[in-house]
Amino acid sequence: MLDLEKELRQEPFVVDGFVDRLTWWATQGQANKDEFDPNSLEETFEDSLRQLKSLSDKNKKAIEECENACQRVEAEEKKRLLKLEEEHMMAANQFHSLDAKIHRISAKAVALGEQLENVNVPRARLVEARTLIKYFHEFMSDDHLTSEVFTDPYQLLAAADIIQKLYNLSIELPNNEKFQRAKQKISKKYEEIEDELIRTFLTAQHENDRETMKTYVATLSTFKLGYTRCIDGFIEEIQQGAYFRDVFSDIVPLCERASQLIDDVFAISESVMTKLVVTIFKTKLQVHIQQQLDTKTENLDLYLTTLYELFKKTRQVSTQLSVFKIANDPEFLPHLQQNVFEKHLERYFTNECKNLTEKCHSHLDGHYSFIGHQKKTLPSAQGLSDALRREFQARLGGSGTDGHLGADLVSPDTATLLLDESKSALKRIQLLCKPKDQPRAAAEIMKIVVHSLIEEHLAYALQITIWAIPSGDTKIEPQSNFLELVNLCNVVVQLFDQHVIYDILPLVSGSEHHAECIQRKKDVLERLESLIAQGIDKTLSAIVAWVKALLTAEQKRSDFKPEAIHDAGNVLQSPTCGKVVAFMNHQIKKVKVVLDGKNLEVVSTELGARFHRVLYDHMLRFEYNEIGGMLAICDLNEYRKCARELKSPLAEQLFEILHSLCNLLVVAAENVPQVIKDEHLSGLDKTVIVAFIQLRADYKTARLQHVVR
Repeated sequence: MLDLEKELRQEPFVVDGFVDRLTWWATQGQANKDEFDPNSLEETFEDSLRQLKSLSDKNKKAIEECENACQRVEAEEKKRLLKLEEEHMMAANQFHSLDAKIHRISAKAVALGEQLENVNVPRARLVEARTLIKYFHEFMSDDHLTSEVFTDPYQLLAAADIIQKLYNLSIELPNNEKFQRAKQKISKKYEEIEDELIRTFLTAQHENDRETMKTYVATLSTFKLGYTRCIDGFIEEIQQGAYFRDVFSDIVPLCERASQLIDDVFAISESVMTKLVVTIFKTKLQVHIQQQLDTKTENLDLYLTTLYELFKKTRQVSTQLSVFKIANDPEFLPHLQQNVFEKHLERYFTNECKNLTEKCHSHLDGHYSFIGHQKKTLPSAQGLSDALRREFQARLGGSGTDGHLGADLVSPDTATLLLDESKSALKRIQLLCKPKDQPRAAAEIMKIVVHSLIEEHLAYALQITIWAIPSGDTKIEPQSNFLELVNLCNVVVQLFDQHVIYDILPLVSGSEHHAECIQRKKDVLERLESLIAQGIDKTLSAIVAWVKALLTAEQKRSDFKPEAIHDAGNVLQSPTCGKVVAFMNHQIKKVKVVLDGKNLEVVSTELGARFHRVLYDHMLRFEYNEIGGMLAICDLNEYRKCARELKSPLAEQLFEILHSLCNLLVVAAENVPQVIKDEHLSGLDKTVIVAFIQLRADYKTARLQHVVR
């Protein structure tokens, strides 16, 4: 038989599962087979239903009994709660009654206390006055002090309190004979006790007894000078043995230790910390800085470098100290730092300008000494004598052995040294000058750099080299040193330009000096450009003058009018042409080495045009027979090859035209009208063509005067 009560108590209870288990139990697991007996299942279900009904009745009865029991308990609890409520009300009433009584008693006690205080305060004052009179009477006597409070060192704080009151009392007394001795004795004892309080405080500081220190600080604060002397002693004591290494490295650790101690001991810690920092700066740091700088006064550059490093370290220390409670003004530490360096900062910029000027002169003098050049004062163009000019020419390579001295006058390495000195000065200015003074200072530095680097170095080198270039003097072969000098000047100018852009202009930006610096840079560069243009023009003039001199001195009239072919010699070129071509090839090669870009293009074009003009004028000086014309064309072909190295379209065109003109010297007389119509000659002025036709030896005999009309 299935235990229905056990089945019903299962958690969770599932009806379908209960019915399935009941079915399985009734059929013994044979519900799906042929021998299934439905009657047996029906009986089992009917019996189970009766059992379930019986269980239901039993449970209903149990529920009724539980409900009755709960109702009885509820009634009993209600009665108990009502009783507790009544008791609570009684207790509350009693509490309010007691509270009222307490208030009445308290009011009476306060009133009684006030009455007692009113009686006791005068009494206490009388007792205190009696005590002070007693001690004052002791000071009035001629005997030594005998009171235990003044003789017992362990009662120092009590003695301090009494002597402070006696001192205040003595101040109010009249200055007559009666009280004079007592006032003197009180004042003396006052000072003795004050000194002893300070000694005891310092002893406690040495032993790191912060509670004792705090007590004595409070006592000393009532004395006239005691608090100030206490702080001074504290600052002096805490610095004892605090400096082991570099002063700058020791200051911050010292202040860290002192800050913690000051916060624990002094009520107004900020003022004490401020005084400590001021004392360190004024006594220790300022003395150290002065000692360091006093040993460098003989060397101005070393002095400025040391000043910069010391100021930089001091600023770093000030930045680190700003985390402590030091004054309320954020400008306090910067002002303190300025005061420490005030003596040196007053004349700093004057020294900076003087040092930069001296260093620039020193570097320039060193450079000129190294190349063996003695700097001269340049004369005016009118005042330059021939002898002096020849001396310059000889020194710059005209006739001497030092053929590169003109280029050596300018040194990018020396320029770099000058600019480095300027950068160092600007770096110091940013630190040592006030922000409002930095633009003016930077402009002054630029002025010195412009004078030393541009005027005294570049402009001087350009001018002296220009004076040394032969001017109409064909006795000295020109060396074109000026072109090498131009190349070096361009390098130095680029360095100067970068220095101005990246180092000077940022310091003057937004100030009235910005436009001034831009204009100064523009003016000096325009001056250099003018000198360079003047020098290049003079160099090219010297080159073509030398070519003209060679042609004039060595080219004979008979060279282009030989009687027979064997008289022409080497028909490839004349000896004079060989010398000219060799000279010009050397000059052109130098131009291409030292110049580039637009400069090379302009100079090449100008040199080609001038070379062409010299040859053109030279050829008009001679008369040519047929063989001589062929020789002239051979020379011209060599000149054309030389000019072609200039890579100048204009020069190429000019020599093409000159070649076509030379063809007029060799063609048969009857073919001259046809040659005149050549594309290179058709656009020329007729006078030019006539001038070349007139150079033919058969000009009159061949009746060529009527060819060009």
